[in-house]
This record gives sequence, C-alpha cells and structure tokens, in this order.
Amino acid sequence: MSPMAATVPLTIIFSTIASLTVVPWMAYKLLASRESGSGALTIQNNSAQHDLTQHDSVTPEWIRRNYRRIVEPFLESRKKRYGLLLSMLGALVLCGGLVFFNQVPLQLLPFDNNNVLQLVINLPEGATLEDSARTVSDFESYLKTSSYIQSFTAYIGTPAPMDFNGMVRHYYLRSAPNLATIDIQLIPKGERWISSHAIGLSMRKNLEAIAAHSKAKLSIVEMPPGPPVMQTIVAEVTGTPSMSYEQIIAGAQHVESLLKTIPLVVDVSDSSETPRNQYTFLVNQEKAALNGISSETILNTVHLALGSLTDMSIHVERNDQPVQIKFEIPKSERQSTTDLLNITVKGDQGQSISLRELGAFINTPAEQPIYQKNLERTVFIYANTAGSAPTDSILSIVHELNKNPPPPGIKVNWSGEGSLHITLNVFRDMGIGFAAALIAIYILLFIQTDSFFIPIIMMLAIPLTIIGIVPGFALLNLIANHPIDGFPNPIFFTGRVEI
Repeated sequence: MSPMAATVPLTIIFSTIASLTVVPWMAYKLLASRESGSGALTIQNNSAQHDLTQHDSVTPEWIRRNYRRIVEPFLESRKKRYGLLLSMLGALVLCGGLVFFNQVPLQLLPFDNNNVLQLVINLPEGATLEDSARTVSDFESYLKTSSYIQSFTAYIGTPAPMDFNGMVRHYYLRSAPNLATIDIQLIPKGERWISSHAIGLSMRKNLEAIAAHSKAKLSIVEMPPGPPVMQTIVAEVTGTPSMSYEQIIAGAQHVESLLKTIPLVVDVSDSSETPRNQYTFLVNQEKAALNGISSETILNTVHLALGSLTDMSIHVERNDQPVQIKFEIPKSERQSTTDLLNITVKGDQGQSISLRELGAFINTPAEQPIYQKNLERTVFIYANTAGSAPTDSILSIVHELNKNPPPPGIKVNWSGEGSLHITLNVFRDMGIGFAAALIAIYILLFIQTDSFFIPIIMMLAIPLTIIGIVPGFALLNLIANHPIDGFPNPIFFTGRVEI
C-alpha cells in the first residue's frame, strides 16, 4: 500500500504547481494570440496593468449578460447574500446526511470485474478426504448449470496454485483432508453483461445452501482491485495474560455470534478449530523394553496401519524414476481402536507382540492451535460483505458490542488485518497530502493577491464540489442500484472519486 500512499501527495503537489504556473502561462499565450489581430488586448510596457474595456473583452455578450443577471441580485441585497450562504451550508449538511444515512455508500476501491472467482471450502476438522470430495462434487454439479462459467478446477486436500491474494491469505497452507478449493474461470467480459461480483452475488444463496447441507464453511473469494488483505472484515480478539486460550476463544465466539446477526455480513468464520477428541497411544516402556521394541517402531506401525506412512519407494527395471509405494491395512480391519490394538509388532527375537500388550489408547481432547500477533495470543474472526460497505458493517457490530459486550478482559480490534486497516491508512495519507497542497495553494494565492483574506474566499469553492458529487452518487444509486438475488448492488463512492 505504500506506493499508493506516496503517489497521492505527489500527484496533488505536481498538479498544483502546473495549475499555478503552466496553465496561466498557456492561457495568457492563447488569449494574446487570439486578440493580437484586433488589438483588443493592450499591454502597457510601463505598467503591470491590463487595459481591458467592455468592448475589448473576449467574453461573449450573452455570457456577461447572464452572469450579471445571476450575480447582481446578491451584490445589491445583503439578505440574498446571507440566504445564499445558508443554502450552501444546508446543502453541505444534506450531503453529510446522505452519507450518514447510507444513501451514498463509501468504500476505498470499487469491485473489480475479473474473469475468475474462487470457492474456499472448509469442512469441520476430522472430516475425511472422501467427505470433502462428496461436498466438492455437489458444488461442481451446481456450477455446471451456470451459463457464466467457462470451466472450473477443484483442489481437494491440497492447496490451489498460489496467487497474490492467496499469498496474503496463506492459501498455500491449505493441505488437509477437510480443506478444498474450486477455481472458477468465467466467460470473457465481452460475452457477459454483468460483472464477476454480480455473478458471485447471484450464486451465493445456492452455494451457501450446499455448504450448509455438508456443514461446511464457504467463502466466495474475488480478486481484489487493490492490495489484498486476510479478509474484508477481520477482528482480532485478545485477552489478558492471565486468561487461557479457551477463554479467548469463548470471547471470540461471542463476537462471532453477534457478527452473524448483522445484515449483509456473510462468510463468517474464525481461526479456531472444531472441538474434537484424539486418540494417543501411551507406550508401556517397561514391556516394550523387555521385548526389544522401540517407541519409533510402534509409531511407524500405527502410521502404517492408518495409511499415513508413504515415504517409501521401489525401483522398477527400465524406469528412471522411483515408484512411490503406500502400505495400507483394509478399512474393515481398522475401524476402531480395538482393531488397531490387534496389530502385531515383531520383537527383537522374532516374536509377534500385539499393540494391546505394549500400551493403550487414551481419548483426549485435541489441542487448539494458538495464533499470536505482536506476542499476544489472538483469535481471528473473518467475514465478508454482500452488497454492503465494510465500514458500515463494522460500525453496526461495534454498536452491538456496546449493547452486549464480550466477557471482561476481552479486547476486539477491527483495524488490524482487514480492509479497514488499509482504508484508515490511505485516507490518513491522502488527508495529509491534501492539507499540504491547500497550504501551498494559499501561500501562492497570497503572493499573487497580496491579501490574507482573498485567498480564503477563492479557496472556499474547493469544499463546495461535494455539493455536486454526493447528490449525484445518491441519484445514481436510485437509478442503477438493481438488487441481485436479494442482495443490494450499490455504486460506491470510492477513494478514486475523492482523488
């Protein structure tokens, strides 16, 4: 984001210099050459004043006549001048009201129109690769019915090819049986009349229904128009050092439950894993030592039984590359821990010893992975918006948290890794650059007018531009905001417009 923040003030500075040097010089040259034949523009060599009379003016008569008709009433009447001032202030208040009541939604960058979409599917931890494959098959059956989709590729249990967005969101770490990704290639832009964002909105409800049937968490990911972030809305939930990580997770689940109640907030999830149990084989060291069996041998045997020992290969004649092999016990013989305890291991003297005699399986809760940021244990909450500005959704959830706060000691930060973080930084830098440009304009106008007050009057026209822009966007949303499958599709007042 740094290049964008650096180029904004540079753009304002150079445009200001050009408007106060090059533009006046060019205007003088063009007007002088235009009137040189008629002698309407006379420049006195012994004076810096230009002798422009009414007949010498280059402005057409109808423009000067209408200008006087509009301006002279305000020059002649103090009441009309005050009335004009109050009307301008009222128009500014009206523009602020349009933004405050969400008639003009704000967003840093507009949605881009790409040829790709991505479905990120997370089944509950403990789901098998076969469960993920069945869920992906249901999604594929629906995607085949869309006329906007040209092709799609599914990646089950393995990460999809990484792009810039996936690098920031750590999609290259999605290597687990319960994780899947579907890359969707849309038809070319010239062959469709709606954007990729609108296509995602039109498919969302059906895709969410498929995900709910499989108890999966779904995210419809679009390629961002600007710098990628972990998710559109990211909440960082932390606690005091004396709190356990389970207490922080409980506080995050409270925030997550409130976030799900906010309208137009979708794809809500968090960084915690589904609570589940795991079996740990506790080796009887004394019996294992008496039979000459090491813990590593027992571990490899259990891995072999579960099919997770694959780092073996054989060499086939006339084949340059080794062939990977995988040993696996039939599923019918490894349905429970009782079946696994019947597996035998050879001792140091060739005797067969069952795992039942060498230890026992203990059922314990699986530990949660602990995420940290700035040396603080953190639970991340992710969410997206469908037809709403992220800032509006964050303001709504903050209001809900004020009414229903999390447990004591829990802190929630909304400006850490989401789009709000970039929005605040960019608008801060643009504001600093704009303020510097205004100061430079004032100094130059002061030099030209030799007055402290006249430059202020001239610069009052700068904030008045909002009177035309904001109502224009409100009118545009009334005309062109067509909901898609129940989701609003507004036209956002973005940072590009403000620049």
